[in-house]
Amino acid sequence: ALLNAPNVREALTVYAQYQRIIADYAFFNVELGKEDCSIEWSYTGIIRHSMHFVDMRVAILCRALRRLIGEDWFPARVALMRPPPVSSVLHRGLLGSNVIFQQMMNCVSFS
Repeated sequence: ALLNAPNVREALTVYAQYQRIIADYAFFNVELGKEDCSIEWSYTGIIRHSMHFVDMRVAILCRALRRLIGEDWFPARVALMRPPPVSSVLHRGLLGSNVIFQQMMNCVSFS
């Protein structure tokens, strides 16, 4: 459904609508502005190894948005609750150069 949406706003509306089915969130919020968007979330303690799940979910979201926006698109900012990996090369390659770790909330921001 996400990839078949007529525009990014509709894709994000569908994304937000179905998130509770996909995972057990402690917090999930999508802020859709006129020119920007922010998606914030955290998981309950029921998900073991959540840092891997977070990495996967962010990568899937960014890949889907690239298909809609263009292959050279990257989020303006990605904040992850997880500790920094030994090497952030993979994260920066998939998510762009503005990735920060050990944050209070997982967040993807873009315009």
